[in-house]
Amino acid sequence: PNEFLRASLDRLVKDYKYDYIVMDCEAGMEHISRQTTRDVDVLLLVSDPTIRGITVAARMRDLIGELRTKVGQICLVANRVKNGLPLEIKKAIDDFGLQLIATIPEDPYIADLEIKGTPLIELPQDSSLQLKVKQVANSLGL
Repeated sequence: PNEFLRASLDRLVKDYKYDYIVMDCEAGMEHISRQTTRDVDVLLLVSDPTIRGITVAARMRDLIGELRTKVGQICLVANRVKNGLPLEIKKAIDDFGLQLIATIPEDPYIADLEIKGTPLIELPQDSSLQLKVKQVANSLGL
């Protein structure tokens, strides 16, 4: 399965010449250690605002270096943030040397959509989540 995914991604890049390919992976490091991607321009490590989450993000960054996966830029996005980042989290981000590029606020619409089983694509375009994600994409030149 890993080789199939790797070959499929290579084909998307080489044959179809997409400007961008976005991979949304489950939390954890397994997909990185399997090396299913070869060259990554920007890797967004998305974490909740907890010490455990920030520690895992730092470990993922370190694992990428150990595996020698080519990554142009590694950035951290803090997700589901309520009332700003706590000082302890800011300190952990600094201590680990992570590059925080955005904090995405908790969006009350999401819980409502999930309770109803409604796809996230139905999230209003002016929701705080939609606006912040667009801001992150623009800051990365996407």
